[in-house]
Amino acid sequence: MIITPRAVTVADLALLPSPPRTEGAHVSTLIKALCEALEPERFSGEMDYTRFEVGYAVERAIERAWAERHITVIRPGEFTVNGITGSPDGVSFEDDGTIVIEEIKCTWMSSRGCPEDRKFWHWIVQMKAYAHLLGTDRARLHVLFVNGNYADERTPQYRSWDFQFTTREIEENWAMLRNQADAVRRQTP
Repeated sequence: MIITPRAVTVADLALLPSPPRTEGAHVSTLIKALCEALEPERFSGEMDYTRFEVGYAVERAIERAWAERHITVIRPGEFTVNGITGSPDGVSFEDDGTIVIEEIKCTWMSSRGCPEDRKFWHWIVQMKAYAHLLGTDRARLHVLFVNGNYADERTPQYRSWDFQFTTREIEENWAMLRNQADAVRRQTP
């Protein structure tokens, strides 16, 4: 038997997360800058693109599961308000027409404390931003925790939560992101 390793990388498997991004300030970029300033030891450094690709694959698997179960969730594309652009993973609609942001995450963090624990703060900021962009107060978070809770359950866990934000929470969140966008613009030559 002859076994020869192939020179492939995760880039060869790359999934396209969505259409190409437009230029300008994006919600995720602003949140990353905030996180780097607040917790540089956790959020600075090289990006792990393999984990990103796993995340995109999980998104597609969940989207396919919804479609097979006739659960209508659409990938809406980009929305821009005040020069800040965001593209939610999906949106669905309640029977009364209320828009619900559908956000999908795949993480190696422990599931303990989710979603209230501070380590998940950036996800909440992201959902509030998308709620502002789409004029809703509702969001739903879907998370695949690759290693469970790292304690008594180290197998993958899938969890989901419904959120209803107050107008004040959404407005304060958006003000924070606008301030961050202004700071980034001042730093850019």
